[in-house]
Amino acid sequence: MVNIRVSSYDGPSILDLDPVLNEVQGDVEVSWTNTKSELRALEKYPHRTFILHVNDSQSMERTAVTLGQPFQLDHDFMEKAWSYLNSKKSYNWRTFVDGVGVGVSRCLITKISANAIRKGKQPLIAAIATDCVLNQTNPIDADVFFRLSVLTT
Repeated sequence: MVNIRVSSYDGPSILDLDPVLNEVQGDVEVSWTNTKSELRALEKYPHRTFILHVNDSQSMERTAVTLGQPFQLDHDFMEKAWSYLNSKKSYNWRTFVDGVGVGVSRCLITKISANAIRKGKQPLIAAIATDCVLNQTNPIDADVFFRLSVLTT
């Protein structure tokens, strides 16, 4: 079992612990960079629980995809993204997207849209999510599309 966390963990990597990993008890926390050698080391211990500490959301997404795990975004992170996209006061969407990357941004837009639809709303963001996911529109432009759709309704 693997848990992935975004943190500034400064501990050893799985490669550092590999020679003594059979002697380590309980869950194993390691810093993770998603290299092939780290993946090979992880595969040697299929019955161990690992907590992989990655540096940022992009690394978290890449690691989750590589390991075939769901990419999960915490509620606070999603709220911050929605605020950057929607609020005129805290407008910072483009800088935010530069920081988290295109893949994470597409995922955020899709999740925000899906959550609104589940609440029974017909969100303007749904059309933007469709463009970003299906039509490969760069999510850095989602703020412009969102503002244009608000103006035309």
